Amino acid sequence: MKQKPQRKRKADSTTADNNNDVQDAATSQNTETSNTSAKNKGKASSVRIPLSTQNARAITTCVECSKPRVVYSCHKLTEGQRTSLAASLSEYDFTCGAPVVQEGHPLNCKVTVRSLDCNQPLEFAFYGAHLGRKDLCGRCGQEGADPMTDLKKRFKTVLPLCKDCQNAKLEAVTQRPFLGSSDEMS
Repeated sequence: MKQKPQRKRKADSTTADNNNDVQDAATSQNTETSNTSAKNKGKASSVRIPLSTQNARAITTCVECSKPRVVYSCHKLTEGQRTSLAASLSEYDFTCGAPVVQEGHPLNCKVTVRSLDCNQPLEFAFYGAHLGRKDLCGRCGQEGADPMTDLKKRFKTVLPLCKDCQNAKLEAVTQRPFLGSSDEMS
């Protein structure tokens, strides 16, 4: 059985990381959910947070792959909760597949991240929620990626692709194809 990665405490917590800025977001699309354990009067229960663009609240960056990952919450975070989340994100190193906050943290049952590994592309919610830069490659997270306008004729959603990924013959991440052929869409 594969164990989930654990978050590691940073060696130097004084280093400010602008990728861990907590920002609010709005819009919708994806409907996946994440189960996060919560304690309710001594009993463990399951909290379901829809992993949709409208629930995207912040971003954090994986220390292994340097890809931004979206932090989700059912409700808009208060100023105190945003501060607490920012402090937790700056104190501990986040890696893909690990929980975004430590067990026992006040936000443990209120925020979550999608269970992804470092080989998976950026999430559509990262771009739709206006949380970060729009020119990051959807495959590797590198800056200066192209929007792939030729694919926008066939798909409603196309994530940018950098030159390195294009040269490696990787396909752009796409979603929601248009109905009908591309010849009809001039």
